[in-house]
Amino acid sequence: MTPRTISTLRILQQHHVKAFMMQRTMSSVSSSTQAKEDHTHCVDLVRERDMEGYLCGLLMPSSARNSYFAIRAFNVEIASIKDGGAIKKSTQSGSNIASNLRMQWWRDVISDIYTHPSDKKKEEETLVKSSSNSTEYISQSIAASRKQNPIVRSLQSAIHSSNLTKRFLDRMMEAREEDLDVKQMKSMEDLVQYGEDTTSSFLYLSLECAGVRDSNADQCASHIGVAHGLVTSLRSTLYKSSRGELSIPDDLMRKYSVPSRYLLDPPTDRYDIDENNNNATNDYTQIKKEYKESDDSLRKAVQEIAFVSRAHLHEARNKQNMVPKDGRQALLPAVSALHYLEMLEKVNYDVLHPMLNAAPEAQRLNVALLLGRAWLTGVF
Repeated sequence: MTPRTISTLRILQQHHVKAFMMQRTMSSVSSSTQAKEDHTHCVDLVRERDMEGYLCGLLMPSSARNSYFAIRAFNVEIASIKDGGAIKKSTQSGSNIASNLRMQWWRDVISDIYTHPSDKKKEEETLVKSSSNSTEYISQSIAASRKQNPIVRSLQSAIHSSNLTKRFLDRMMEAREEDLDVKQMKSMEDLVQYGEDTTSSFLYLSLECAGVRDSNADQCASHIGVAHGLVTSLRSTLYKSSRGELSIPDDLMRKYSVPSRYLLDPPTDRYDIDENNNNATNDYTQIKKEYKESDDSLRKAVQEIAFVSRAHLHEARNKQNMVPKDGRQALLPAVSALHYLEMLEKVNYDVLHPMLNAAPEAQRLNVALLLGRAWLTGVF
């Protein structure tokens, strides 16, 4: 997304929110106590299911944290929809109904939040006139479920207090929805675009939470989002294979002749470890001969993805000094992406290496220290 496009979207959004706020009235649900409870719920959710996002949130400007954790919790929710309706190894195709219903619920939530009060009232009157009692009851029940959801309430507050651009939220949902039935990206270009639509869009919103609307910051966010998206795909290799999915795009699999079976069912005895050789045991560098060809092919494909990710992070680094201070804190997710790429290089791009797939707790301290350093220096 170009800086001009982002700027145009934000200008349109500002006019919409100003008109909305002129007619908006405070409700008892939006009490200070309720808002604090909702914020706590969002923070707890992010801490439990997205530790890196939680750590980044703690380092955001204090004025931006409430809005940040609201959109982060929203991101966690829509990202987990595919997990809830997991694609199983079967011959069946088509969308998972439950997953699509959950995604549609969130699409309706966003649409409802951005709907002008006067337009909302007209829609309700039209619905009452045109619907049966049962349909009206269902609609009212769905509307009630939205109002009772703490993430929805926090998100609504964030959207209006931080003037968040609707298009970025829509792009996140559209990309996630299209991905529900995808077992493998067709091309590297598709994988890059997915990172832009999901992670970059989230970073644009994070910048808005911090009150930063700046073309240099947006360009950095775009590059970091793509890089982080590529890293996320690599990190999820084993998890995806357990679901019958492939993290490497089809065009790269073909380019380097990577057998899909090698990823879908990774051999547990890949390493030819000599117990008398401490280096081999520690480094897991000796691959058994029967797996050598497949392993070499996979490493080449992984290395190409890592190279593209590094290139985007390099572009972001070149521009980071031009980003406003508060904006730099919103771009801290670059740190975890850089850390993973460094570890990946150390194991010679063996994406299945045990060191890369250890329990998250094993790397949490390192990431926390790196985030702290980047926060203090303003440089990632």
